Amino acid sequence: MPAREPERQPSFDELLLAHMSHLRSIVQRHARNLLRHETEDDLVQGIVASALKSAPRFRFEGEPQLLAWLRKTALRHLRDRRDYWLAGKRAPAHKQRITTSDPSTLSPGHGVNPTARTPGPATTASQKEEQEAALRAISTLSPRDREILQWLREGLDRSEMAEKLGISSDAADQARKRAIERFRKAYEASRNEETS
Repeated sequence: MPAREPERQPSFDELLLAHMSHLRSIVQRHARNLLRHETEDDLVQGIVASALKSAPRFRFEGEPQLLAWLRKTALRHLRDRRDYWLAGKRAPAHKQRITTSDPSTLSPGHGVNPTARTPGPATTASQKEEQEAALRAISTLSPRDREILQWLREGLDRSEMAEKLGISSDAADQARKRAIERFRKAYEASRNEETS
């Protein structure tokens, strides 16, 4: 009787692909507020990227262990994304940027400080232009659209907006989408005026 061949272990990529629906359900359950900023697909792909980064340290010991590990990885990624968006609301000026017209200046000793708290001159000029265009765009909107955009900035969800507007959640969602689209068009028009 011939010897039985050992069962082939699935690759890490195969394991991830087989559990994409599990990752999607974790996102749906735990990322409701994040979905205002990022799509479900983007969050799932971010979890997959985090899992792939950790793959060399992962040892498959069975389905329950894999599911627990995926859940832990997913929740850590969602927490990091939540922290990212909250940090942006609290202190957007603390995002760090490096600007240079010459990539060779990125090497040590050339005066570029990647930990600097302030952006470089090119970024500062660009940000100022963007802010001015945004202010011009906002000034063209109706008071209601401006109010909705302010509520979005404050982090209100659609049910809170619906309550403030005295309309249904679906109607508030449509009003939110229209306000964003009107702002986007006004902003693009403002930026185009600037460059012409």
